[in-house]
Amino acid sequence: RPVQRAVGFDDEALNLALAELESLAAKVVMPSAVRESVRCLSGRSCVAELFGRMQIILFDSEYFPLRDPIFVYNEDSLLPEMQIRSSTGQQGDPDVDYDWLKLLREEKHRHDKVSGGEPEDRTAQISAMMPLAHPLQVDRMQLAHFILEVKEEVVAGGYMRRCLEWDQPFLLVRAFSVHCRWMDVYSYSEPSPKDPRLGLPGRQEYGAGTIHYWGDMEVEENFGVDAESMDLVLCPFVFEHVSKPWDAIRTLARTLRPGGFVIWAAPMFQQYHGSPHDYYRYTPKGVKALAAHAGLEVVRLYAPGDLSLMTGVNMGMMLPYWRKDQVLSETDPVHPEDSPRHPLNIFALLRKPGIRPPVDETYG
Repeated sequence: RPVQRAVGFDDEALNLALAELESLAAKVVMPSAVRESVRCLSGRSCVAELFGRMQIILFDSEYFPLRDPIFVYNEDSLLPEMQIRSSTGQQGDPDVDYDWLKLLREEKHRHDKVSGGEPEDRTAQISAMMPLAHPLQVDRMQLAHFILEVKEEVVAGGYMRRCLEWDQPFLLVRAFSVHCRWMDVYSYSEPSPKDPRLGLPGRQEYGAGTIHYWGDMEVEENFGVDAESMDLVLCPFVFEHVSKPWDAIRTLARTLRPGGFVIWAAPMFQQYHGSPHDYYRYTPKGVKALAAHAGLEVVRLYAPGDLSLMTGVNMGMMLPYWRKDQVLSETDPVHPEDSPRHPLNIFALLRKPGIRPPVDETYG
């Protein structure tokens, strides 16, 4: 059967699905306007109508969405694939304990091979930049691809003094470890009227010079990072959680040295995910306006995805459901509009005007 082959079901899976649909069809009442007035007139329109009506049945029966678009749990059919890709038995545990020394050695070895003339495998690079806790997330593959696309632009100005990433330096280690003198980490400290110390800035400096900062970037004096101290800041999927993005982007700009970069990302279409809060979604023009407010140049803008990817991902269709080009490609704007209509996420490389001051690669 061509349809069976196309969906990749064996006889057992197909029979189970058909029997379940028969059971569901007996319980779900299709809206009368659809049953009585909407008629398909061609094979193409009937296929589309069938899909639309199946969606009604599956959502009404709570068979859709397929799963949470972020987490994979123990009973999920994708769990074996997740375990293969992450090489871990952790089911979506965000607190993965990385062996940072091992990662640094891997990146040094990779850099030495490339410097010796060995070509890089882009697929392997992207795979290495997928976090262990979320190896099947579409947005993480898009982020890894974007970082690799803009990396040459970022490092072209020479060795960087301090680089900063939110929560843990995973992407810094994977993409920029041989280009940064120090790789620092930033954690959000949520203000609370119950404890006046929360939300205030702080830092801990370690023996090798790396600094862990914490505070709140919505209030400049509570950010805690010195002005003009960073050559690179990675803050992917942070600004949807920021209630005052206009203030926060100016705070980030203040911390950059001249010629410094921000690698920025936020969703345009994603379910609410308060961690601890969720405020905004961003369009390409919204990112440009944000950057202009802080006096930052938009060096690169990337808005991948289309309506199919956007709706599928929000129904729980993770990476195994998509071809690589579907995940990473941008669609053309529809005239007279100036940006794609349905990108899943927006990525931007922002730059502070000026020339990056030189850094001694030995002593910083």
